Amino acid sequence: MRTLICILIATIAFNYLSFASQGKPEKINIHKLLTDSVNNDADHDKSSPKASAKICACQILGVTSNNNRSEQLIAVFAEGTNTGNLSSSFATAYSILQKEKKHLQNFFFDKIKVYEKATGVFSCNSLYNSLKSKYDGLKMYDVLNADILSEVGNNLAVR
Repeated sequence: MRTLICILIATIAFNYLSFASQGKPEKINIHKLLTDSVNNDADHDKSSPKASAKICACQILGVTSNNNRSEQLIAVFAEGTNTGNLSSSFATAYSILQKEKKHLQNFFFDKIKVYEKATGVFSCNSLYNSLKSKYDGLKMYDVLNADILSEVGNNLAVR
């Protein structure tokens, strides 16, 4: 019971006082602060619609391992931001897919066969849903973030 009262007092104090100032604590309006923050995020999203547009590259792979002789179909996706230069964005996504395919072959699967390569100027979930109807038993392996992985690769190459 004592702990509950302490938590309640601390919550009330946090809601009404600002501890960041040097002098006398000021009252702050948490509701207004949160509302302003949400509005600023919404305004930022509206001002840059291109930044939220996605591209997706995919490879449908038939994989087999020594443990399981039957072939399984998996889809590996790389999703990135549409920067306006589609050929560059897709090239980045495909290079990420190639690295992931090599990783899969080195560590997990003995045999990998590429059945299809697909691209789209939309999210990878949409592309997966359209491919799922075409291939029976298709499993989504992963959706890789092409923006981050390419940045990491560029930073490692510089060193």
